[in-house]
Amino acid sequence: MGGGERFVDYDPDDLAATIIYQLGALDGLALAEQARVTRVRPSGALFEAARTDRNHAWALVNAVLDYDPTLAIIGLPDSRLLQTAERNGISVAREFQPHRLLNANGSLGAVVTDPETVARRAVDAVASGGYDCVRLPWHTQAERDCARAVRTALVEAGHVIASPQAPAQPELPVHLAIAGRV
Repeated sequence: MGGGERFVDYDPDDLAATIIYQLGALDGLALAEQARVTRVRPSGALFEAARTDRNHAWALVNAVLDYDPTLAIIGLPDSRLLQTAERNGISVAREFQPHRLLNANGSLGAVVTDPETVARRAVDAVASGGYDCVRLPWHTQAERDCARAVRTALVEAGHVIASPQAPAQPELPVHLAIAGRV
């Protein structure tokens, strides 16, 4: 509902059921391609809602617990989502978005479009040890240029890039797992 573009005040049980339904559909598509779902990352407004909202975070964690508790959940460090997941024994991956600044309240803020700046932010974040994966959009040419710059800078800095299975773009996945920590 809402296509991930706006906040929806879901009943937690209904949201968990919706997520389980979507996981099942995605898992079926993955199996048809001899792949498997290993991580869950809410997108759009649900990503932001699960960062701070207890009901949204719990619904997502509850869905993973019911569907497949071996799935890892991707989110922002110190988010309610990752805290809830860890308290319930779910593996987490702390995501960094080098193309996004953070607002004072920890929410995602302004977009950075300069490839060198985005790459430097990614290398610094990975070097800090505070993140497990880097997320980069791949929709526009400018985003692809930033993503290529990030990948190149991380490899040049000596980091190992572990690509997810069957990425949408073989030369550069949308998510880069850093040093195999995920």
